[in-house]
Amino acid sequence: NSITDLIWRLGKDATPMESLYNTLLSFASRAEREGTAGCMAVNAICEFGLSDDELNQLNVSAGQTLREAIEGTLKRGMDFKEIPEGTDIPGACDFLLSTLSGMKVSVKGGMTTAQLEAVAGFAVNALKSPR
Repeated sequence: NSITDLIWRLGKDATPMESLYNTLLSFASRAEREGTAGCMAVNAICEFGLSDDELNQLNVSAGQTLREAIEGTLKRGMDFKEIPEGTDIPGACDFLLSTLSGMKVSVKGGMTTAQLEAVAGFAVNALKSPR
């Protein structure tokens, strides 16, 4: 599934930020390969919101798994000095999860792979800059 694939990609590259960037890029290229049907989880949230308890439980579980993997990658990024010491890891994780969800919705609206790649680059670069 896509969560498993994203988590696998987070540990694949030489540095944590490279892995994070390539993970976001993999989503951008996947959208081109698979079309604009979109992510079933994001589609369900957009359609049903919080009204379906079963869908909410599935989304919470998958989201927590991905969140833990991203937080681990961000902590390693701090250890590698790729992101500033003292970065708000939970806040950065919220930012990245929102970015990924936004990318998933934007695909349905016709955003191109090149545009998605630019979003991925901005997201990762935003983490590298001290506040």
